[in-house]
Amino acid sequence: MTPAKFAQPEQGPTSVQASVWTTIALAVFLLLVYSLFPTKNHYWDGIGFALDIEGIDQDGPGVEPSNGYLRGISHIYFNPNHLLHNMIGYLIYRPLHEIAPDVRALDILKTIGILASVAAACLIFLMLSRWSRDLRLSIWLTLLMALSAVWWKFSTDANAYVPAVFLLVLASFLLTDPSRRPSGAKIGALHALSMLLHQISIFFFPAVIVAIWAHPNWRNPREKRRAVFTYTLAAGVPVLAAYGWVWFGVLDGGWSIQEFTKWMTSNGSDVYEYKSIPSNALKSVWNLLRVFFGGRFSLAFGFVSIPWLVTLVALMLTALAFFAAGVTKELRSRSRLPQVPEADETPDACKKLMTKFALAWGGAFSLFLFFWLTQYPYYRLFFLPALTLLIGIVLRSRRPQPIKHRIGPLPAFVVFMATLNFTFYIYPYSQIEANSSRKLAADAKGIWNDDTLVLYKDFTCDNWMMKYFNTQTTWSRVDFSNGENVARQVREALGKRRAVWVDTTVLGYLASTPEARVWLENDARLSGNWGVANKHNYIQFAQLVPR
Repeated sequence: MTPAKFAQPEQGPTSVQASVWTTIALAVFLLLVYSLFPTKNHYWDGIGFALDIEGIDQDGPGVEPSNGYLRGISHIYFNPNHLLHNMIGYLIYRPLHEIAPDVRALDILKTIGILASVAAACLIFLMLSRWSRDLRLSIWLTLLMALSAVWWKFSTDANAYVPAVFLLVLASFLLTDPSRRPSGAKIGALHALSMLLHQISIFFFPAVIVAIWAHPNWRNPREKRRAVFTYTLAAGVPVLAAYGWVWFGVLDGGWSIQEFTKWMTSNGSDVYEYKSIPSNALKSVWNLLRVFFGGRFSLAFGFVSIPWLVTLVALMLTALAFFAAGVTKELRSRSRLPQVPEADETPDACKKLMTKFALAWGGAFSLFLFFWLTQYPYYRLFFLPALTLLIGIVLRSRRPQPIKHRIGPLPAFVVFMATLNFTFYIYPYSQIEANSSRKLAADAKGIWNDDTLVLYKDFTCDNWMMKYFNTQTTWSRVDFSNGENVARQVREALGKRRAVWVDTTVLGYLASTPEARVWLENDARLSGNWGVANKHNYIQFAQLVPR
């Protein structure tokens, strides 16, 4: 059967040209905003990704290839939650490092995040404008997503979330084009890659099935079943093959289905958070609000100058006043005027396709996050584009005739939200001083040199930060099970006239275990502690001074 052509409103050259130029302007604007204010409040996983990609071992002197680092893919850590993220990052990092040895993996990952975020925002804008035929509404809805607190922050940090969501948005762009039949193989390949960046993307599956079934260019159930089958194969086979390769080829796992499944779903039981329906509902709503609004008053007072703070707060209050006035005017207009459906140029089938698809997308992720990972707002990035589409559908559903060409209080709300996020969250965290651990790592460059040895008991997340930004140092794990080994390790380091420091984990162990302290006292004494101690961080180091 020949695919049925889907009738769409004609778009003249002017309309198409306006959409293209608006997309370019939107991309340039977001690229500038993200690039000018990158976060220094680094996500811990991002530091871990960068350490792994650069081959920085816990007990190593940095990233010098001559010392056995950059060993290739064989050294990559394959976390089943984001299986191939580090490997793909390494494949990008390695050739760039050969060209520019000073390039760091963290900067590369942040750049990938920015580009993926801008591309995702542009695709959302094109989807909205393709469906609504309203450029202004599409622009403000796109900015609502792009300048929301969590999306904005994670767009400028190293993480797997934004690139994975970009792939879902690209698949969505192809799926919801009513003028052509999407390729099940292409959609499946994009979804597979997204799942290999982060496995939570698996919950996009119901949305794809709904989109295929609701797409107007498939009217024959047999063709729909074939498309679903093609997509399922294209999405499932690469993922299963990748997990099988890592399990058998890298981890040398056995043929136990139970062990394989346990590894694939590791951390699943740790993040199950269901208590009760009311409790989880409140927590879900609260963390959804945190997606859009973030920050603390103390951050603004600490890092924004008073004149700028007054200006930004005035802008916030003005936008809030316009928003309140707009909502009031909207409600009065609806109550006084007959509610006549707006003459919508969008074909009914197109609206149904977008509505069903967005509901399935948002619904599947929301249901999962209701029970698992409920307290983490950043996992809601995976359905934030769907929520943006649904908001657009609601705003375009019914309007009184006299305000047909208005978009209501939405612009004022976006300006208020963006200004608030910038003032209390984005700008302060673009300063190193706002992150105690990042500031401490920067300060350590002036204290630790190439001869510095740092002894640790446990390689904590704080140590990740200190190690990554101080590759000139050497770190060594202390085995406190044998006192003679500890003493010998210290004597050898001091004998080479090295500056020997101990970290928080060693200091904590020495304080709680008197006999361990005796092992050090014969050869060295501890200097006063250096580090940070506040309600957010407790990171302490002390130097071992020879007796």
